[in-house]
Amino acid sequence: MSLEGFKKDDSVYLEFSFDNGYYLEDNSLRISYLESDEIVTSGSIKYVTSNGYSLVNTKYTLYITIKLSGDFKYLVFGVPRIEDSYGNNIPKYYTIRHTKSSVVTIIIVLVIFFVFIVVIAILFYCYRRRKRLDLAYQTGLQPQPAYQPAYQAPSAY
Repeated sequence: MSLEGFKKDDSVYLEFSFDNGYYLEDNSLRISYLESDEIVTSGSIKYVTSNGYSLVNTKYTLYITIKLSGDFKYLVFGVPRIEDSYGNNIPKYYTIRHTKSSVVTIIIVLVIFFVFIVVIAILFYCYRRRKRLDLAYQTGLQPQPAYQPAYQAPSAY
């Protein structure tokens, strides 16, 4: 995979998707990879395990994040063997998708944005309601509370 446009300490996000009739035992995936300036099959091999997954019906998507250790031209990774709990190699075909940003990060940002909007709406509603009540008291549409003197206990003398 080309790393054009990436530099040291950037993250590469991979999604492995496949349809499976069985369920994975630990819902994770481990791949081997290396960073290189040439497409090679030997070098300093590193390993990474998936950091999340989603399962819709029988379609799995496993998410892998690789933090780049240098400025290289290519990311070479081995095609993983995905097995079920019985040791069967399950997907005959799967899709590998590369994204520049993490789907999980996008979802978190959207949830935070939604919560922020809801908080602003609640504060605005409370502010408007308070203004409306103050206006009603000022114009006499609602009765003012009657003045009541402070309670004084009877003296014992």
